[in-house]
Amino acid sequence: MEPPDPRDIDAELDFHLEMQTRRYVDAGLDPAAARARALQRLGDLDAMRQSCRDLSLHTERSMMRSASVHAFVADMKLGFRSLRRTPGFTVLAALTLALGIGGTITVFAAVDAAFFKPLPYPEEQAMVRIFQRNQRALRVAVPWLVANDYRDLSSSFASMGLWMGPGQANVTTGTEPRRAGVAVVTSGFFTAMGATPLVGRTFAPEEITTGASPVAVISERFWRDAMGRQADVLGSRLLLDGSPTPIVGVLPASFAFPVGTDVWINLERRDPDTYGTRTAHNFSVVARLKPGVSVARAQADLDAVTERLKAEYPDVKTENNFARVVAFREDLLGPQASMLVLGLGSVLLVLAISCVNVINLLLARGVSRETEASVRMALGADGWSLVRPFLAESVSLALIGGVGGVLLASWGVYAVASLAPAGVLPEGGLVIDAPVAAGALLLTIVIGVVCGILPALRTSRGNVRAALGAGARSVTAAPRRTMLMLVGAEVALTFMLLVGAGLFGRTLKNLADVDLGFRLDGVNLMVVGLNTTAPSPHEDADARARLFGDLEDRVRRLGPIQQVGLAAFPPLSPFSPNTLPIIEGRTPDRAAGWADYRLVGGDFFDILGLKPIAGRVLTSADDASHPLVAVINASARAAFFPDGSPLGQRVHLGSIDGDKRFATIVGVVPDIQHFGPSSAPLSEIYFSYRQKTSRTHTMTLLTRSSAPPDVVNGLLRKTMADLEPTVAPRFDSFEAQLAGALAPARFRAVLLGLFAVVALALAMVGLAGVVSYATANRTQEMAIRMALGADRRRVTTLVVREGMTPALIGLAIGATATLLAARYYGNQIQAFLFNTEPRDAGTFVVVAVVLVVVTLLANFIPARRAAKISPMQALRR
Repeated sequence: MEPPDPRDIDAELDFHLEMQTRRYVDAGLDPAAARARALQRLGDLDAMRQSCRDLSLHTERSMMRSASVHAFVADMKLGFRSLRRTPGFTVLAALTLALGIGGTITVFAAVDAAFFKPLPYPEEQAMVRIFQRNQRALRVAVPWLVANDYRDLSSSFASMGLWMGPGQANVTTGTEPRRAGVAVVTSGFFTAMGATPLVGRTFAPEEITTGASPVAVISERFWRDAMGRQADVLGSRLLLDGSPTPIVGVLPASFAFPVGTDVWINLERRDPDTYGTRTAHNFSVVARLKPGVSVARAQADLDAVTERLKAEYPDVKTENNFARVVAFREDLLGPQASMLVLGLGSVLLVLAISCVNVINLLLARGVSRETEASVRMALGADGWSLVRPFLAESVSLALIGGVGGVLLASWGVYAVASLAPAGVLPEGGLVIDAPVAAGALLLTIVIGVVCGILPALRTSRGNVRAALGAGARSVTAAPRRTMLMLVGAEVALTFMLLVGAGLFGRTLKNLADVDLGFRLDGVNLMVVGLNTTAPSPHEDADARARLFGDLEDRVRRLGPIQQVGLAAFPPLSPFSPNTLPIIEGRTPDRAAGWADYRLVGGDFFDILGLKPIAGRVLTSADDASHPLVAVINASARAAFFPDGSPLGQRVHLGSIDGDKRFATIVGVVPDIQHFGPSSAPLSEIYFSYRQKTSRTHTMTLLTRSSAPPDVVNGLLRKTMADLEPTVAPRFDSFEAQLAGALAPARFRAVLLGLFAVVALALAMVGLAGVVSYATANRTQEMAIRMALGADRRRVTTLVVREGMTPALIGLAIGATATLLAARYYGNQIQAFLFNTEPRDAGTFVVVAVVLVVVTLLANFIPARRAAKISPMQALRR
């Protein structure tokens, strides 16, 4: 008996059954018993047949998959060879993709760092920030006494901590003082943050009682940079604001909260009443939720506590603030989240334009391969076999573009980090790490498939008879309609990006053009901090005032200095204390608003160019030996004295500094925009620091001089060192502070402007390329038209009109889409704008004109080239 073909499963099993039966017959069994024994030996024949069929099917499919993979790899190799033979096409397409992929990777690195990377705090999902809110602000600092109420009366929190700062303090570890960020914190702060010291400990129980001595926990950065990683750091002392303070612990490098903190000091050595009542908003609060407690439940819990406090304390009820619980990561992101989402949306538009350009290039390239596809189809190739080579080539092209994109992104992350203002990007900058690299690889493959699928399908669906019978002319007939439609899509996307860039550019210009109400140029600033975080020689308010008075007098005697002034809260400073003013003889009027507190002296008003509207300004003569006086600004006059002159009226701001003496108003000065160009003028009341001394912990010395800033700063530094050697001053200028205030707007304008320019360039190159290709394929048609009497102007007009039609349609679609986006997302967009609207007509018109002019130019160049064709030479081709 001949063995059957192994691929015939049934015959194979029957063969084995017959052979086994013969063995049993030869052994002496009768045929029936031999067959039964053979069946028993082989088992269930039907089940075996099905198993064999399943195994055969699995093996066949595996072989087919393996063959497909090998075929695709082979096609990829052929794709790379094909791209190498056409370097011009490859470079143009790969560069186009590299721009889109590189920008996307850069922005995604920022998004990944902000939204997905774990924070350096254990169980970060349980961490929340607690604020108070009112009708004017959503994030108001919390009074210490109220925070204690939140902790004691609620049931949602496992731990809660408070901090104030970081403020810049004078710290000496060797011979020279330096400025360091110092935060005062409660012991619960470290528990809520999950902070574990690298060396030593945090605060001991005896160090968090009223009257305890100050101790310090320092950052690893400070230990390294200021102390050279001193081995016996524990027990060594910092000279903190003139007071020796022992170091009890060092926090790891991964712990950097609040940002900029070098030293953490025990807050609970002071009594909560030291920092005011339940309306003194001084502290930031962090808490850790109990297991199973959500943010919403914690919010409801604190809402109930707030109502209880309002019922118990009249001042809390009058103030009418509410608690607000925010997830910790959400609070860290802040405005950065919207910035990153905006950047991601913009770069995805650029990526879409890049993909459309490459699809057009592949469509044009695919025309020349229609004959190849038709021959393969005629020889019996199936659809996948036809599509696979084209997809392999587009994926190969995308991989080349992806490599270029990663190289661009490796430069882009540093460029973006150098442009970004503080707080926009995560601490430590941006890194293209493994998740970002994996995302880049996935994005590259997806782009390769997306870019290749349309050209592949179109080429593989050709008419075999037409393609093989019509010859070369049909082969060069480009899919103009599809390509021009894609150009219209590019123009629409570009319009949206250009409008966004225009709005942000206009916002930046509007901000830069704002008159802040005071002179910025030529003013040198020296910030002198005498923070009293620990017992120090500077705790006495009158002594501080005398120190600054001596400083003012010494600087006034320096030759190059023409004017000298002092201010506790100068313009553009981030902090501005305010309270309800008490006017003698009147009941406090909350409807008139609050007034901001200012301490000034010397030539402050003259340096800023603030001439009195009425009365006079404060001078150095307004000292402790003279009656207490005040100057108000125009907004305060309008708010508190709308029906008469404020001169001679008496006012005090007792809740600010505890000094409830009435001051006589002696002058009115113009408004300034204290918080920068996007802020409104505030009601301000100015006092002399020589008469009200309690809030003189940090003062800014303002000088105006004809000497260069470096010379002035050197003189001021020496003067300060001679007067108080334990103080390290910091130098600044109004111009630098204004640049910092404008930095977020500048970053948005530059980033979106860059994306818009790239998008415009890509769209115009794509349009010019499509028109050039379409014109080249219509050479003989143009020649016939010219031979029949059409002049060059008509041919040019024809080509330009056909190219402009999809561009104008795309422009209309882009304008409509932008208007719809402005309608539905207007509030979110408006948050980034200043003195302009999301649907600003001027910006739309300018962008439309720019696009029309550029698209006309992109069409005109290939049109003129087509019009110069010689009819005789074209017809001979």
